[in-house]
Amino acid sequence: MTTSTSTIRRLGPDDHASCVALSLDRGWSPESRKWRFLLEHGTGHGVVDDSGRLIAAVTVTGGEGRAAVGMMLVARDHARRGIGERLMRHVLSVSHGSLVTLYATAAGRRLYRRLGFEDVSPVTTHVGRFVSGATPPGRVRPATPEDLDAIAAVDRAAHGSDRRALLSAFAGLADRTLVVTGPDGGVTGFAARWRNDGTMMIGPVVAAGDSDALALIGRLAEDSDLPVRLDLEHRLTAVREWATAHGLAPGFDTTLMAHGRSDLPGSREHRFQPMSVAIH
Repeated sequence: MTTSTSTIRRLGPDDHASCVALSLDRGWSPESRKWRFLLEHGTGHGVVDDSGRLIAAVTVTGGEGRAAVGMMLVARDHARRGIGERLMRHVLSVSHGSLVTLYATAAGRRLYRRLGFEDVSPVTTHVGRFVSGATPPGRVRPATPEDLDAIAAVDRAAHGSDRRALLSAFAGLADRTLVVTGPDGGVTGFAARWRNDGTMMIGPVVAAGDSDALALIGRLAEDSDLPVRLDLEHRLTAVREWATAHGLAPGFDTTLMAHGRSDLPGSREHRFQPMSVAIH
């Protein structure tokens, strides 16, 4: 796909430095670890100008039948020229019928609605130094490599998609992974945390209910040496109130969107937190 000034092409690990530069150009944190993970374990698409400079990028991760879009960026000196829309139309055209999802800012939401995306849920990001307190009880323990099959099964039921390969790769990015178990010792939920520049990201979190989710989040947050971040759908009222009470202040808002539908497959009530808004 070409015009007189730019070309869309696949991105890979060799484009890591250019993607970090694009983040810095738009005033974002460099997010070097996240970019490296996405370029190694996801699919990147970019727009390059005639000189070969990367002027726009987007990534796609997911599993069976799912395409999670993240890191949509257009260089500052090429903004408002339709490049972002062109790149998103390309992503939709190569998704081969997969359900495409993303988290949209208020500005981006207008574009995505024009492309056929529908609102699934408003989301608020909570960030701050975690204030320890009483953590709900739960049968929480560190995950082991032998738990991967059970974690993947719980995740598939929650998301309606087989993300085993993504979860296996994510284990290398995570700082710590915990599981919660039922009375019979079987895994019923899990959560992880990982470092992204100066923030401790908590996610994914999959659990049978609020109490287990809070037990997992509390254990991961209580000894963090960095500010903690959660991206919480507004339906999670109890978790949002708990996060605010524990020092994680509500900040900016986004909207979880899906192409062509306003709901998502799987057991929504068991999904508490994505890996991040770029890896969901």
